[in-house]
Amino acid sequence: MIVLERLDLAAGVSRLKRLRERWDHFSDLPLVDRLGGAIQVLVGIIVPAANRHYDVREPEPAVKGPVGIRTPFGWTVVSHVPHADGCLDSARTYFVGNSHCCSVPNEETILKRQLEKFWHIESYGTEMTKRKRDTEENVAGALLRATTRFDGGRYEVGLIWKSPQLPLLDNRKAALWRFFANERCVIKNPVIAKSYENFMENLLALRQARKLNPSELKGPAGRTWYLSHHAVVYGKRPHKVRVIFDASARYRGVSLNDCLMKGPDFLVDLPGLLLKFRRRMVPLSADIESMCHQVCVPESERSVLRFFWRRPGSDEPPTVHEMCVHVFGVSSSPSSCMYALRRAAEDRKALYPLAARKISKNMYVYNLLDSVDTVEEAKALHQEVTALLNASGFRLRKWASSSRELLRNTSE
Repeated sequence: MIVLERLDLAAGVSRLKRLRERWDHFSDLPLVDRLGGAIQVLVGIIVPAANRHYDVREPEPAVKGPVGIRTPFGWTVVSHVPHADGCLDSARTYFVGNSHCCSVPNEETILKRQLEKFWHIESYGTEMTKRKRDTEENVAGALLRATTRFDGGRYEVGLIWKSPQLPLLDNRKAALWRFFANERCVIKNPVIAKSYENFMENLLALRQARKLNPSELKGPAGRTWYLSHHAVVYGKRPHKVRVIFDASARYRGVSLNDCLMKGPDFLVDLPGLLLKFRRRMVPLSADIESMCHQVCVPESERSVLRFFWRRPGSDEPPTVHEMCVHVFGVSSSPSSCMYALRRAAEDRKALYPLAARKISKNMYVYNLLDSVDTVEEAKALHQEVTALLNASGFRLRKWASSSRELLRNTSE
């Protein structure tokens, strides 16, 4: 006999009454629930007198279930007793009377549970299905194909209108009122005001927006719209400001986005793309700089992308400008820009076959994700993708990889 100060074992809870209710061969046995308590004595198999079997209750031969055995300590329940997680544990033993429950899962059961846990984590529980395009997406796709062209420097893609007979009301006064309201908020913080000004001046310097001449102020009837805009500050960095154009703002119940379709969904399967990113030894990623601003809007449609602007706090009257490129916040912009990117890959696949395939299969919006086996392959992919996009008016930046050698060959 070995005597210890204490046994760090818990008896747990034994719901034995349920066994009596469930199994007919236990119906007349004095099975009671044990609600836990401290285990004080362990009796091993080396004590034959404590392990004698006076009676045995078994289920039908074809039934897999628990077996009742009467020992000197009372009735015990052994063999296949359902565990809480639903599996049958062959090493589970319940002692009834003044004794307690002992449960020791065997290695096979532990392995089974670990495998089941692994399957649950790795399985999505759904099947991959190709979504069928509806009529609106087919119409939008036709508009994209008809209005897309390459001007020698950048791609130009038209807006995706729901109907050519959707007249927009003149919202000039409403947009001007919102401009003044936004300006009053901006000038309260000089740092934000300066960042706002820099953002707008950068648009004009890059010819992504332009100031209209007085002779151009009268736009086409039903196709003239003024966008309001406001600042979004990145966290607690007022010097880092992004100006958002609000194409969802309504005037008399109608907004610009109400008149546009979202367009076809060109997004690739994200879980599959992430698996590709982790599959091989050298992962790499990059994103396209200001993707919306790299795709132009036809001149005939820029009149719906007008806005007011002046330097914050200036005494001069606001002047009218219009965007020359697609605008983040306009509902059709993501689809139009992604179509331009895929069109660029298609137009240059003969010269850059690897890059064209990667742009079509490994781009999620404006992010490139992929992995290759060697650093040499990564360098070749970087060079080819960069060349294709540069020739199409796009610029990849923020390259990231586990290979320092590859990063030394990138400009960023």
